Amino acid sequence: MYIPQGLVSAIAAVSPNAIFSKVTHEKVIGLTIDDVPTASQPGYPSTQRILGAIADYNQTLVDQTYRAHATFFVIGEQLTHGTNILHQIIEQGHEIGNHGMRDHTHASLPYGVLDEEIWRSHQLLTSDTGAQIQWFRPGRGIYNQGMVTMLRRLQPHGYHPKVVLASMVPLDTRSEFKSPAFTVQYASTFVFPGAILVLHGGSEERDRNTAQVLRTLLPRLQAKGYRAITLSQLFSQPTQLSPLQSG
Repeated sequence: MYIPQGLVSAIAAVSPNAIFSKVTHEKVIGLTIDDVPTASQPGYPSTQRILGAIADYNQTLVDQTYRAHATFFVIGEQLTHGTNILHQIIEQGHEIGNHGMRDHTHASLPYGVLDEEIWRSHQLLTSDTGAQIQWFRPGRGIYNQGMVTMLRRLQPHGYHPKVVLASMVPLDTRSEFKSPAFTVQYASTFVFPGAILVLHGGSEERDRNTAQVLRTLLPRLQAKGYRAITLSQLFSQPTQLSPLQSG
């Protein structure tokens, strides 16, 4: 669901260990793609479809400051041994986030099980790519104190000490809201500076819908003066001083 900007700030004030948005004057949003890649697809053509939609948009730009980049939250068990999809994501200017080994509710796991899963996923994401992972997003968008403790332990490995959630969560995983037209209208209507948008992969249908959304949404955001960037880029933006900061 969409969380109004004022409510985002209020929630952030009482949830100091989670990130919902970035307080900034800059017209930027954090673009994130969850649940990639789609499992059991040689070459991952469905995930390639999402990458292609962003690449095609970038190729149309005259003003390169509007180049779009995303944070792809990867599920470890959906990677095939020997795949180069992570390299492709990185080479195209995007970044990788840790979404655990399985698509489930991480908040329901005992601490030791959670810690083992996230570390295993981290090793899988970094062993061949050398990627610097900064972000962890839990399944179902639910977090607990165990995750915070885990992330503090992972800080020496580059992780941000807060769980990253979002301010704009299109309901594109639910059948009644999966229409690309609905998602485009929803996201473009309620965007604000520093918002974090979540779209989904993980199945051929979701990948196709997300690619279709991006082909319409990115130009629409650009027309409003917005840039879609990675979370790391978002949190390198100047911060607007406020008593209700979220980042």
